[in-house]
Amino acid sequence: MNPQKQRIVLMVLAGIFGLLVLIGVGLTIYQSQKGKVVTTITPHDATVKLDGREIPGNGTQFVEPGRHEFVITRTAFVEKKIPFEIKAGETQNFDLFIVPDENAGLEWVKQNPNEAMELDGRMSQEYIEEGERLFASHQILSELPIVDRLFRISHGTSKTGKDFALYIQASDQEGRTAALETLKYMGYDPVNYEIIYTQPN
Repeated sequence: MNPQKQRIVLMVLAGIFGLLVLIGVGLTIYQSQKGKVVTTITPHDATVKLDGREIPGNGTQFVEPGRHEFVITRTAFVEKKIPFEIKAGETQNFDLFIVPDENAGLEWVKQNPNEAMELDGRMSQEYIEEGERLFASHQILSELPIVDRLFRISHGTSKTGKDFALYIQASDQEGRTAALETLKYMGYDPVNYEIIYTQPN
């Protein structure tokens, strides 16, 4: 190759290299200004939408900082919505899943035993994580149940969309009053909690 052609080849290669560097730097800057969302999905053929736009269930997306929402759907499964918030440069991982409705559940489990086991594992993990979050956020849960001869205080599902409700089991007003006074004595104002009264079994 003569010197002139060699110089042209070197210049072209240098130009390509420079362009690749610029693209790489630009991509890095772009991604650093976004939030990174990494997802997996069970069942594998479920439809996943992020802010109304369908995305691959298993993959990586870059989104603007702020609030976003996943919507997961599949025929014969219960739709699930997952709101989240992300910051620029932050990475969040989501093990997404939805559960079959009662009618289709058994049939789907029979036809997809491996995915059913995977789904069961994800549901168990979410249950454990939710329990840990609740106990970390609400000190009172570590004190329950509180058992007395007149009452029993435990926690259960809220009827108003809160994290939990306090369940006071007492046979009469004396027991209910004693339970409320006990909560106050322990430093918990009953006004701050959803309270559901039940009768002893």
